[in-house]
Amino acid sequence: QQQQQQQVNTMNNGSSNSVGINKSESKDQMASQGASTDNMLRMSEGVNMNGGLEEGVEEGEEVLDIVIKKVNGGLGFSIAGGKDNPIEDGDPSVYVTHILEGGAAALNGELQVGDKIIKVNGESVVNTIHRNVVDLLASQAHEVRLQVTRLLDYDLDDEEMLVEVELIKRPGKGYGFSIAGGIDAQVAEGDDAIYISHIIPNETAALDGRLQIGDRLIEVNGQPVTSVEHSFVASLIKNSNESVRLVLARVWTGQEESLEIEFERGQGGLGFSIAGGLDDPESPGDYGIYVVQIIDGGSAARDGRLMEGDRILEVNEKSCENVTHDQAVALLQENSPTIKLLIARVVDDFAVEEILDIEFKKSPTHGLGFSIAGGNDEKLEEGEPGVFISEINQLGPAAEDGRLKFGDKLLEVDGVSLENVSHKQAVDVLRACDSTVRLKVFRVLQDDEFTDDEDEEEEIIEVLLKKVNGSLGFSIAGGADDPVEVGDTGLYITTIIEDGAASLNGNLQVGDKILSVNGEDMVDVDHSACVRALQSSGDEVHLVISRLPLDFSQQEDLLFEQNA
Repeated sequence: QQQQQQQVNTMNNGSSNSVGINKSESKDQMASQGASTDNMLRMSEGVNMNGGLEEGVEEGEEVLDIVIKKVNGGLGFSIAGGKDNPIEDGDPSVYVTHILEGGAAALNGELQVGDKIIKVNGESVVNTIHRNVVDLLASQAHEVRLQVTRLLDYDLDDEEMLVEVELIKRPGKGYGFSIAGGIDAQVAEGDDAIYISHIIPNETAALDGRLQIGDRLIEVNGQPVTSVEHSFVASLIKNSNESVRLVLARVWTGQEESLEIEFERGQGGLGFSIAGGLDDPESPGDYGIYVVQIIDGGSAARDGRLMEGDRILEVNEKSCENVTHDQAVALLQENSPTIKLLIARVVDDFAVEEILDIEFKKSPTHGLGFSIAGGNDEKLEEGEPGVFISEINQLGPAAEDGRLKFGDKLLEVDGVSLENVSHKQAVDVLRACDSTVRLKVFRVLQDDEFTDDEDEEEEIIEVLLKKVNGSLGFSIAGGADDPVEVGDTGLYITTIIEDGAASLNGNLQVGDKILSVNGEDMVDVDHSACVRALQSSGDEVHLVISRLPLDFSQQEDLLFEQNA
């Protein structure tokens, strides 16, 4: 590689030493530099006539045409890469790695370190060997026409963060969201952006869970959509076949908390994967090291506290900030029986998560005193795996202890992980526990559990539900005689059966509180009274339920909605 770079430098005056730089560093540099406005520079979107990306162009890249006139027979820049000598495994591209001060490229001012060369004098150099590119650059006596790609500058506001989401259609379904805005249908004067304005409950986007109302669209399937007409974006989304890839800007509404986590190494290692670093940033300008996968059954999964998306700040009290990917891996692989991590985790403004260790004794008559729902074969909701507390017997030891709550997710029982187990396996683990049970649970504290705000607004919803094969397709828990928590006599929906009446209707959610059934008041009634009312309702039932909104700050005040 040193020799190949020197060959180009010789062409460029023969006096400068090449400066090696890897692809990720190059991309970081180009993301931080503005594009020249010289009239010899032309930008395009890298999209071919069929709407797909041109050869050699990746999503998030813009294409630039640059003409450089040689100075003293040289071009004044160095290159590295090629099919025969890739700068990164699996990447045969050729990149600009150095621009010689005072040389032709520097005087031109348009080429940047990190630019990926895809054409020289109109000839493609995608997936070619290094020497061929050198020969093409040297073949013209006076000037060279380059076509290069460069990462787009997304121009995010200070309070915005970049989010990438890929949605995959379900058979016979759309993507399940609406958009608003565009240069021809502005949501506010002077604002040409396209926003997510509505997410349809129980459809693709809602079940995926990553898209949010108010997200600003930047790209659709690699094509920039920042200043275009509304119909253009709607057409891009609708014409996506089985999946759509979105790049969005989201207003930062959360805060980071720091957590210390320490656990033992297993025979198979730590049980998680990382991404990021100075040489491989997750997004332009973000050099953090992130947890991207928790391996089922591994050490991290058994401990239960580390989460995908956590940013690693320290490993065994050594800084993991501003390091390369390999340096982070080396820190994690240092020989020690346990690993101590300091991580940063984003929490939203309305929920805080916590891990609790709870221990109490079994009762000879009431057992553990709680029921469970879920498992990998019996998910409560699509995309929501796990084993959850569905009911607490008020006469049992769990209620007497007082710490376990309805909705808690069970991570471990007596040190045995319940991640990715079936419902029956979870029941078997609980039945096999000793006279004293040790539980590790995950809990999301809602706003009313850690603030003094008593002004939360419940949404009242009416639902007309037709039975399918004589069933309503959901389960309930609670009631005056069997409250889910001390002091809470409400009746709650705990499970929605896939392809059942409630699932097909789409208007009920796990956690909804039943207020009335066919006009009969269900407040402060026994569990069995609600069951009888539901079973005797004929072919259809009229429900009034209450629901606590997840985020009061998201107001659907965007106009000109277009279903996508």
